[in-house]
Amino acid sequence: MTQQDIPLTDKNQVASATQAANETVAQAETVSQTETVSQAKTAGQTETVSEAETAGEAETAAQAEETGQAKTADDEQALYEAAPVQEEELEASALALAQTRIAEYDDRYKRLFAEFENFRRRTAKERLEMVVQANSDLLRDLLPVVDDMDRALKVLEAAEDAALTESPFAEGIKLVRHKLHLALERKGLKPFAATGQPFDPDRHEAITQIPAPTDALKGCVVDEIEKGYNLGDKVLRFARVVVGI
Repeated sequence: MTQQDIPLTDKNQVASATQAANETVAQAETVSQTETVSQAKTAGQTETVSEAETAGEAETAAQAEETGQAKTADDEQALYEAAPVQEEELEASALALAQTRIAEYDDRYKRLFAEFENFRRRTAKERLEMVVQANSDLLRDLLPVVDDMDRALKVLEAAEDAALTESPFAEGIKLVRHKLHLALERKGLKPFAATGQPFDPDRHEAITQIPAPTDALKGCVVDEIEKGYNLGDKVLRFARVVVGI
């Protein structure tokens, strides 16, 4: 069948179908172009946004770096300016600490020196007291011997026999007694007088009481039975006496 043999109605239908197909193709192309443009725009916008964000981040980082560098420079400048002040403060603090320690050491030295002086004086006094105590014990034991020699000398002096009183024996007793008294005096032992003195309980030991021969001797020592002795400024032996009343 040739084209001439196709009915008119069929021709119109074919034309309509062809036109519809062309329109469909055109619409598809339009949609495709629109989508392509939209995608391109979207991609462009995304890329633009990404570039903007990247640029913003870079700018922010640069600003932060500049700020950090400026702050670091300011800090270094502040430290440089504060360094002399801190050095002066450290020197003042070290000086104050050294002065405090010097004061502590000086106080400690003075205290130790005072304690040592007290210890030295105390030990010297105790040593002297020990020596005196040892001497006092020895001298106290010698006092009865001295008393016996004094009594023997009194007996010789009271003897009526001139030959005995002036004999070498009597002279020898006097010499020994004298030397013994000198030796005891060199050790600090000295007798003290009691007869006629007011009775003193710190120095005298009353053996008995008798009527006083005179009113002036009332309350006083009338007679001395045994001599009293001082060793230095202390009483080594009380004087044994008779007190008048």
